[in-house]
Amino acid sequence: MDKMKKILFSVTFFLVLFSCAKNSSVTIKEENTSFFESPFEDIQILYLTPSIKKGGSGFILVKSNIPLEISNIFILVNESYKCPFYNYNSEKKLLSFFGWPVYQNDLRLSVVYRKGENWITNKLEIKKSYIDYGKVKIALSDKFGIEKLEEFNIAKLPADPLKRYEFILKELSAKKSFDAIKYITENRSKFNVFKFYPYNSFKDCKVSSPYGLKRDFYLKNKNVRSSYHLGVDFVNGKNFSIYSIADGIVVFSGYNGGNGNYILIDHGAGIYSSYSHCSKLLVKEGNYVKKGELIAFSGSSGYVTGDHLHFSIIINGIYVDPSEWLDENWVKENLSPVFDFAPLGDD
Repeated sequence: MDKMKKILFSVTFFLVLFSCAKNSSVTIKEENTSFFESPFEDIQILYLTPSIKKGGSGFILVKSNIPLEISNIFILVNESYKCPFYNYNSEKKLLSFFGWPVYQNDLRLSVVYRKGENWITNKLEIKKSYIDYGKVKIALSDKFGIEKLEEFNIAKLPADPLKRYEFILKELSAKKSFDAIKYITENRSKFNVFKFYPYNSFKDCKVSSPYGLKRDFYLKNKNVRSSYHLGVDFVNGKNFSIYSIADGIVVFSGYNGGNGNYILIDHGAGIYSSYSHCSKLLVKEGNYVKKGELIAFSGSSGYVTGDHLHFSIIINGIYVDPSEWLDENWVKENLSPVFDFAPLGDD
């Protein structure tokens, strides 16, 4: 009997958590100002990004009309990602950033919050632009990985190129280096101030590989791997200087498997920038960095062959198109109308 009660409780809790106590679509109405109003009784939508492209970024600003713990409200993206809210100034205003994963064909957004013992889910409507970033075939050298023995800390590699490639992937995956970054970026930001005036130091660089490309890797005419390019590759000669895009706290600095020498900076509100394949790192975990501060030099460490910087912007675990965040006009048009780069935190 006790076992049956436990089963019924588990099923009931699951249904409550994911069912919609008020599962109505949100109708956003434009007022005389640049803000928006929601018909919700509990949550009032002050602003919602009007449109988003596949691989792009957006945010929502709401006001809670009920007592609400900050940990009990989030944006749910495609039933896969939880994007937390952050206290915005005062008057119970809350802010959350989200992204549209480039490897997912559609975008479904919901505001989810806890009221009493129930989880309330309300769907959000947003204009979507479907972008085709293209695809490319990449031929790998038969000797790939041989020159990386010491760096990967591997004593011996298989002679056969295909087995060698699979072995390296397995070894790097076993180190769980990517899991560490996933854990950091999917949890709450440690940086309590969000002031995102972008510093684009890449204007003199060439883009060797853009964001969003579907890449098929071939070795000896066999497709050994497919993946999306979740950042932008910049080249500008050997060991060129790398600068922080904005103020923030370094939450990772060190060797990170396929990413090589790697830096991850928390800019607050769930926004992170990452810098991969560096030759030398100049900052340590816990350091506060300012926008435009020299943090590293480019290189070819990790799962690459040529000197370049792989630059990414990550929003609550979602890798988005960095070109938006490097564009001062995009940042001003999309962020300043609502909070004008005002400080925010969890106070």
